[in-house]
Amino acid sequence: KKDYIFSVYSKVKETITDNILSSEDIVEIKYEEYEIRAPQFKSCYNALNSNQREFYRTIYSISEEMTEGFVKLGYNYSEADEDVNIAYKAFLYDNPEIFWMPKDYILGTAGKGEKQKLAIAFDYHKNGKDYSYTVTKKEQAEMKKKLDAVLWKIQKQTDSLHSEYEKEKYINDFLCDSVTYNEKAEFSDTAYGALINGKALCEGYSKAFMLLCNKAGIECELIVGESEGVGHMWNRVNIDKKLSYVDVTWNDRSEFKIYTYFNITESQLLSDHTLAPLFTEIKSDFKKYLFNFTKKEEPFIKKDIFLDYNVIDKKRF
Repeated sequence: KKDYIFSVYSKVKETITDNILSSEDIVEIKYEEYEIRAPQFKSCYNALNSNQREFYRTIYSISEEMTEGFVKLGYNYSEADEDVNIAYKAFLYDNPEIFWMPKDYILGTAGKGEKQKLAIAFDYHKNGKDYSYTVTKKEQAEMKKKLDAVLWKIQKQTDSLHSEYEKEKYINDFLCDSVTYNEKAEFSDTAYGALINGKALCEGYSKAFMLLCNKAGIECELIVGESEGVGHMWNRVNIDKKLSYVDVTWNDRSEFKIYTYFNITESQLLSDHTLAPLFTEIKSDFKKYLFNFTKKEEPFIKKDIFLDYNVIDKKRF
């Protein structure tokens, strides 16, 4: 594998200063039931402050309805642009099953002073601006059915296994055996691309791994940083209350799979990976930087959930 393309972090094209709106241009939506609909494990959401969480909840509701036009996020303030960027990335990290959200969005304001409204749009086609969801609402419904069917099928397999480790290894092996690394394939940066099309970048592998682990009741999150000098994504898992890292992309060697990057410690990971900083450690210009949301202590891994680095499994399912 080489030339890893990391696309989650494309720069937002416009800022709030570019788009002055009237109040009639902005709709409001409710999200009272968010906590019921929330992901099983929402580590990124939990790391946010109150303003960022409010943005996250609104974005979650927008994604469900695929709302068109500008939606009110709240009232504008000096750090709002940065907080929206943080909240949106947190939302994308926590929800790998939501594959239809675009990388870019547009922010706008209406009114003046302390009550100036702040709004966001993911689908907007006016005044020379062109933003869209990655699929239509009809396409999303059909694609979601396909994804849900595959998730249910794999979950049945993991439900038959007894330990978290067995479930985790099954998911790692399934992805290595069924997904091919592909830079140009459609939806390659999504769990949908990995699980339905069988073609993915590191993002697709990592999001599919997280989604399947979460469905199996395993806490798993996305981790970003660099490897070989370019942006990269992988996972951190909690197996039997022990933290470790998994890089499924690097475990997949096309003709066979290896376990060099399966349940490794942070010290082992850092031999050829670099962790991006926490979002709280970045001072400015969040659009330009990779960042993570949680930092945990150095994991300790029991020998019975650790695989020999030199193991190569040439058996194909």
